[in-house]
Amino acid sequence: MLGLCLASAIRFGGANLALVAPILGLMLMVTALTHQLRGWLTSLMGDKRKRGTVILAITIVFVLVVNIPGLAGLYFDRDDGPDGAEKVAEVLEEGGLESEEMAAVRTASLVLPPGWLAYASIGAQRGNPFPALLAALGTMTIAGLSLARSYRTTLRLYRSAGTSLPKKNRVRSERDVATDEPARFDRMVEWDLPFSPPHAAAIATSALRMLMRAPHTKMVLLTPVVLLVVFAGLIANGGLDEPPEPLVPFLGRAAIGMAMMTIAQLLQNLFGFDGDGFRVFVLSAAPREEILLGKNLAHAPLGLGLGLTSLVLLQVLVPLRASHFVASIL
Repeated sequence: MLGLCLASAIRFGGANLALVAPILGLMLMVTALTHQLRGWLTSLMGDKRKRGTVILAITIVFVLVVNIPGLAGLYFDRDDGPDGAEKVAEVLEEGGLESEEMAAVRTASLVLPPGWLAYASIGAQRGNPFPALLAALGTMTIAGLSLARSYRTTLRLYRSAGTSLPKKNRVRSERDVATDEPARFDRMVEWDLPFSPPHAAAIATSALRMLMRAPHTKMVLLTPVVLLVVFAGLIANGGLDEPPEPLVPFLGRAAIGMAMMTIAQLLQNLFGFDGDGFRVFVLSAAPREEILLGKNLAHAPLGLGLGLTSLVLLQVLVPLRASHFVASIL
């Protein structure tokens, strides 16, 4: 970037030398924000459960970002207009930087910090160094604020002052002691399920609570969510041919089958994620059939939730007769 700045100064005028300041400011801003983000992630990674949640969130964001082009192609009609080279030539013929598209890009570069260097470059090529100086001032100000925030957070961590999260936990714990009422999720393991033996109910509620907190469950549930979005886009955008009338009643079962296959890893391996907790079931005095019943009841909300979601989405896109819809639910 510094080499390009020097070449621009030689070719287009000395005003381009002012771009050195926003270049260094942009590097400092990115470095400071990265440092702050790393410190924030490090504080979150101290808790194993939060570490799994952070990894899950990063995975979900990565999967969604990677699929954005494909999903955009499903939900929006593609424009069979000119290709990239023809579009650039058209923009240049219409006045280059004065075209409507480039005017919108220039406005975004003026507002958003990552675009300040580009906006300063436009001003420097026109002989105006002041946008470059303002961009440098803005990026360095952001970097200073970020470094100051990182410094204060680091001091609090090393001085054991804690973060906002322990403070929230401490307030909740004092409230629970004052009211003598357990937290909502803590009370889940004490629920009584109708028509279920006590052992089965206890195993079901505790296993369901574990599934709700486990990152691997969220990872497994990510696949059906992506598939639902993709297939919904195909059907809504006409990407799939209209099915024959005799085939429509079977679409409900196909939707349920897709949902069940995506969570088969959980449904067919009930004890696979228990880890050291499996010895509790081995040494437990509860009858084996009640243990299996409890584990199946814990996994039932996952299958029922995904199955009903698939059916409702299918009913919106490809309406089934009421009798077929109810039969699919059963």
